[in-house]
Amino acid sequence: MHKNIHDINTYHFFEGEITISGNDENGDDFTLTMNAYEVINWLDTDDIRDELAKWILKNKNKNKYKENSQQVIMNNTFKKD
Repeated sequence: MHKNIHDINTYHFFEGEITISGNDENGDDFTLTMNAYEVINWLDTDDIRDELAKWILKNKNKNKYKENSQQVIMNNTFKKD
């Protein structure tokens, strides 16, 4: 199954599971529940943040996801702990 989640409207953490809900590409409700341990072991959030920043900069004039959250991402992208 391949789904594209749009309009994420819910994030929930409970007893070691992460749940993200929103609407799929057809406008239907879609919920994804994942084991939090597996998520933090598999997702390289630094890489995701950096790649997203590159994409935003490359497409800043034609970007369909123009939201305030992008400014937050861009302001924090090149800060490393």
